[in-house]
Amino acid sequence: MSSTIAIGAGLSMRTPVPVAPSDGQAVDSRAATFTGDGIAVVVDEGPFATSLDRGRREARTIAGQPAQLVSWTDPDGAQTAGVVLRMPSGDTATITVRADAVLGPDAAVRAIESLSSSPPPPPHGQTI
Repeated sequence: MSSTIAIGAGLSMRTPVPVAPSDGQAVDSRAATFTGDGIAVVVDEGPFATSLDRGRREARTIAGQPAQLVSWTDPDGAQTAGVVLRMPSGDTATITVRADAVLGPDAAVRAIESLSSSPPPPPHGQTI
């Protein structure tokens, strides 16, 4: 069963299994971590986010932006994929997904590819 999560204001992502926010805060910036059974999503808006200088690089359009999708497989078979995007706030964020092999091939890449712009929620008491 997949789920869709809000990544900050204005972006959403689809994950192959349900995830929930995890405790923790980056020392240098705003960061959020979501975890589920065999998956972890990290959104870090700081300069010391996970490095994306290794792995396979592919030019893609992600959430309507030109981006470099980076992915690699760890020795334990888990796949990590990441991308650097400009958030609707104007800040830059590094978004990484690590998915265990049991979630299937390219589960992390598919989660990153699912990133999309989403409208902000309506103000309290208003409906669209």
